[in-house]
Amino acid sequence: MTEPITIGFFPFGENDNVQFVQNESGTVYPLTPCCQATAKGMDEYIGCRNCYEEVDSMLGACWTAEQWPEYHSALLAI
Repeated sequence: MTEPITIGFFPFGENDNVQFVQNESGTVYPLTPCCQATAKGMDEYIGCRNCYEEVDSMLGACWTAEQWPEYHSALLAI
């Protein structure tokens, strides 16, 4: 399994500069600003997988390779 690659930094949710990565299967997802980790659903919030700090719920999203071009265009228009 290879490491995800960075595809860019974009404003997202409450954050000004979020790193987005793409894994080998093509899934694109944002990383948390605190630890540069993925986010996941906790018992009552969305949290960082590394430090468990609550993060913007938008950071729990991901897109398939087919969905990403349209969403990426929307981010660039912000």
